[in-house]
Amino acid sequence: MARKRLRVLALFEVNESPLADEEYEELMRTREDWITEGHVLKALRSNGHEVLLGPIHEHPREILAHVDRVNPDLVWNLVEAFRGQRRFESNVAGVLELLAVPYTGCGQPGLMICRDKALSKKILRHHRVPVPPFVVSRRAQPLRTLRKFLLPVLVKPLAEEGSVGIARDSFAETEEQALRRVNFLHERLKTDVIVEHYVEGRELYAGILGDARLRILPLRELTFSKVPEGEPRFASFKAKWDPGYRERWGISNTMAEDLPPGTLQTVARLAKRTFRVLQMRGYGRIDLRLASDGQLSIVEANPNPDIGSGEDFAEAAGKAGIPYEDLIERITRLALAGGPES
Repeated sequence: MARKRLRVLALFEVNESPLADEEYEELMRTREDWITEGHVLKALRSNGHEVLLGPIHEHPREILAHVDRVNPDLVWNLVEAFRGQRRFESNVAGVLELLAVPYTGCGQPGLMICRDKALSKKILRHHRVPVPPFVVSRRAQPLRTLRKFLLPVLVKPLAEEGSVGIARDSFAETEEQALRRVNFLHERLKTDVIVEHYVEGRELYAGILGDARLRILPLRELTFSKVPEGEPRFASFKAKWDPGYRERWGISNTMAEDLPPGTLQTVARLAKRTFRVLQMRGYGRIDLRLASDGQLSIVEANPNPDIGSGEDFAEAAGKAGIPYEDLIERITRLALAGGPES
């Protein structure tokens, strides 16, 4: 049976007054920073759907206007920020829920919970999901001391994504180093900070697809082939996004191999539990650290991770036998099946 052709509104944020649709189409074909949107739109059209663009810039009424204009069967939610601020990402989902229009990816509660790294870890800890010990330094009341048992630590912005604010200096072995980095982030990014015990080990990424029934995709790993033994290995901003830095230190994203017996089963159990208790839906990625003794810790939960072709989530799906166009179609159908209230 042929699947129904859908009228899809592709919603995305822009930092300037909206351009003509053909200009965005050109950007999605030619600009690296528009590549994910381009991949999703191409896949949707390859799957036979009608796709209309919905750029939003500075006012929630733009969302209402696009929905009224398009009258979509579904909104493909590609919004990561609003007015340049990540903290409004969940609010955009909330507007779509008020409009009772189905949309892809995580709902408003899950986006809000996962954005706050401390809140999400407190919830996980309550549900007996292992997370590294941590403390929070509020910008209005910065930490003055640090408990020694936390050391060594990673010092990170509390609510940023994509490793923003994470650098080589985020790793601290002494209280003095940690507090210096805390104060730097308070001043530079004007943000609260989480100080988290650094777990020596492997960095694993578990992609999850589904709602009521969850599917764990084959694990991905961030590897560091040229980093000297004993040096910290973690996903800093440069480790993720700087090609020259990645080449210098042999950093690459690969399929995880040669895992200890039982690791896959434990990852699946922890990742599914994390996904559910943090109220994620549709698709997501759970980041874990695998210590040398085999213990696993949840480092971060990522609702609506980068869905571009060639990125970790799509690569894991491909390894599971789900081609890119099929992955986009599955996420689309999950949104229709779940509806705005799931």
